[in-house]
Amino acid sequence: MALTPFGKEVRKLRIDHEPPMKLKDLAKAIGVSSAYLSCVETGAKTPSPKLVDSVAEKLGVDQETRRKLQRLASESSKVVQLDLSQGSVHVRDLAMSFARRFASLDEGQVNELLRIIERDDNIAPKKKTSGGKIRGGNNG
Repeated sequence: MALTPFGKEVRKLRIDHEPPMKLKDLAKAIGVSSAYLSCVETGAKTPSPKLVDSVAEKLGVDQETRRKLQRLASESSKVVQLDLSQGSVHVRDLAMSFARRFASLDEGQVNELLRIIERDDNIAPKKKTSGGKIRGGNNG
């Protein structure tokens, strides 16, 4: 099986590490089996954010390389899981509705959703006033 972009980068970092690390040595150092780490490198398993952080820590990479690993892991993922156990009924309904429609979104819809999400990342949390109006954020 071919390596994912994340797997290629991890393999390169392992080999370039001083001293070079074998897959089994890195696996042992981060507390997973070598078979599991191999599956992550080849894309048969999706790397969790915790695993990515453990790999980055054990290989002693800088912040830029850590972010690159996180990005590559995200690009290499075929499945996304959401923990909805603490979410409201509305949050669960939103997630399920999105999942059902995900494959049929066109590029314009994807771009619009990304714009909304990225815009909201830059807005301070909104608060309701005693009169029920919403205040706060950058437009408040």
